[in-house]
Amino acid sequence: MVIGTGGVMTVDTCGSAYDSKLSVFSGGCAVLTCVGGNDDYCGLQSGLSFDSVAGVEYLILVHGFATATGSFNLNIGSAPSTAPLSTTQTATSVIITSATLNGLVNANGKDATVTFEYGLDTSYGSIVAADQNLVTGSTDTAVSAAVANLSPGTVYHFRVVAQNSSGTTNGDDMTFTTAAATQTAIPTLSEWGMIFMSLMLAGSAFWMMRRRIS
Repeated sequence: MVIGTGGVMTVDTCGSAYDSKLSVFSGGCAVLTCVGGNDDYCGLQSGLSFDSVAGVEYLILVHGFATATGSFNLNIGSAPSTAPLSTTQTATSVIITSATLNGLVNANGKDATVTFEYGLDTSYGSIVAADQNLVTGSTDTAVSAAVANLSPGTVYHFRVVAQNSSGTTNGDDMTFTTAAATQTAIPTLSEWGMIFMSLMLAGSAFWMMRRRIS
């Protein structure tokens, strides 16, 4: 029996002295569920990997091909994590009430959904799906999302988050600051007086010009 780690686990009988077969089950003795099985993984010996659930007991059955019997080695380990890789990158197109959040995601060979978390502190509070919401393959993919309705002149925290069947990975926290709102200056009373006088003079000049013409 082996306890699941929550990651990918490996089991094999490599180095055993006979032609072996291997099966892995979960559940109790009354109801067993076959997780996987293999024959001839390393020569005539067996091996397999499976996505384990943390804390779940797995039963391993080693048996022989046909009537083969003998001593065996049972090797149990963990495969390298295949959770996605996430890198938060600098926000762009930052203006008064909007910005574009950026990042890089490597799906690590499994389909990964991508979102951005953002807010006034590292508790974030808001989530937006990346335009490239489903990332595949094993290379870095640029992802981004536009956010709007932000407050002017405010510091925002954000990070990229990627999730596949092997786990969730959060990018590092980064910040950006929206531009301050510009205010139109309101003329003072004396300035209004100057404006009024200018309009009056312009009107008088126009009236005198028309009078001369007529």
